[in-house]
Formats: sequence, C-alpha cells, structure tokens
Amino acid sequence: MRLNTNVSSLQAQRAVSEHVKEMQNTSGKLASGQRVRTASDDAASLSIGTQLKSKERSTLQAMRNTTDAISEFQVAEGPFNELSGMVNRLRELSVQAATDTVDDNQRELINMEYMQLREEMERIADSTNFNGRQLLRVGANDPTRDFQIGVRNHSTSQLSIRSEDFTVNEFKLDLVDSHVRTKTDARLNLQYMDSAVEKLSAQRAYLGSVQNRLTHVNSALENERLQTATSASRILDADMASESAANLKAQMLAQGATGVLAQANNLGANTLKLLK
Repeated sequence: MRLNTNVSSLQAQRAVSEHVKEMQNTSGKLASGQRVRTASDDAASLSIGTQLKSKERSTLQAMRNTTDAISEFQVAEGPFNELSGMVNRLRELSVQAATDTVDDNQRELINMEYMQLREEMERIADSTNFNGRQLLRVGANDPTRDFQIGVRNHSTSQLSIRSEDFTVNEFKLDLVDSHVRTKTDARLNLQYMDSAVEKLSAQRAYLGSVQNRLTHVNSALENERLQTATSASRILDADMASESAANLKAQMLAQGATGVLAQANNLGANTLKLLK
C-alpha cells in the first residue's frame, strides 16, 4: 500500500469524470432531441444533415412559390367567364341589328349597349391584377412570367409562361372598330364573335391546364419535402429510448464509481493503522 499517491482514488476519479461526461452528453441529447449537436458528435452526419435541412427549407419555399402561382392564375381566370358572357351578348346584339325588322335609329340604340360592353371588356382586362401587376395585359418588359417551382438553378426547377397566351384585348379578339350601326356591319360581326368566343375558351382552358400542372408540382414538392425531412431526422435526431437507457446507465455507473472513490479515499487511513 502507498500513502504518497492514492492510485485507486485517481482511477475512481477518472471513472466518475467519464460517467459524468456521458450523463451530460445523453442529457443534452434528450433535452434537445438531437443526436448530433456539434461537429464533434459526428462530423459527417452533421454535414449531410445540414444539407438536408437546407434542402427541406428550400423545398418549403418552392411550395409557397407554387401556391402563389396557382393563386395568380386563378385570379387571371376569374374574368374569363364574364368576358365570355359579354362576347355572347355582343353576338346577340349583332344578330338583332342584322335584320331589317329594326331601322337605323333602333340600331343606334342597340349600338349604344354594344359599345358600352366593349368598353367594359377593356376595363375588366385593365383592372385584373395580382400583387399590383396586370394579368391580362402584356408589359413591354415582361413578355414572360417565370416561376421558381424547384430548388435548383435549372430549367427543371423553373416554369415560364408567355404573358401573350392569356392576354385579352380588342385586337386579339378582332373587335377593334366593330359596331352595329348598319345591317352589313352587324352581319360581319358574327364571324368575329365566334372567333372571339373560341379564343376566350382556349385561353381559359390554357389557364386551367397550368393550374392543374402546378397542383401536381406542389404535390410532388410536398412528397419531396417529406422524404427529405425523414432522411434528416434519421441522421440528426436522437433516439429517445436509446439515449434514456444510456443516461440511466451513466447515472448508475457514476453512483457506483462515487462509492468506490469514497472507499479509495479511506485507504490511507487504513494504511496508517498498520504503523501503530
């Protein structure tokens, strides 16, 4: 036995220190819910998990972008039902003015409603906007609408829509200078009205198809985000059952080592008894 250096006490102190560190480590994991809190815990897992977390947040923003785009196209589609009804009324007025059962004075009255409807169509096209931007007009510097629907700087993550495809104006509908002041003009209008109805229907169908596409994009992004979050959880999150068991084990070992330390510290006193 040695009095100058209590080797048994030093060994017990080291054991206590190791068990306390393990208790602190597992307690931190239990408190935070994370298996990897610092690079020293698992550098490789931290790197992979951080990238996955970044991708998850980016995917969530792409979902918001897609939802906003759907809202924009829904707003753009809204006026088309009314515009189609107004074109149908213009055709009806043209049919009414095309017959000789009405005279020119009566055609002037019919033409008043005709012109009011044309002006209202232009007003609706001018006033339809989303976030301060006109949707049924093509801006000089805005020929396309670009939507970021993915997380990469690649064409597969972007959607470009030509503004011209859902622009509404009298030139596109062949209604410029149209009127029903005379029987001849009224009859000429009929073919243009049919063309206008067809164009409006095609534009509305196009807007609907884009909305359906974006809805599927949003569903795919939601699934991608779920899978990414699941992968990140497997790598970074703590297994609560396993960590609880490890923490309990560390507590028990620390208690045992503390008891051994107390006994080791009393060895000197027992040794001194031999000298008496």
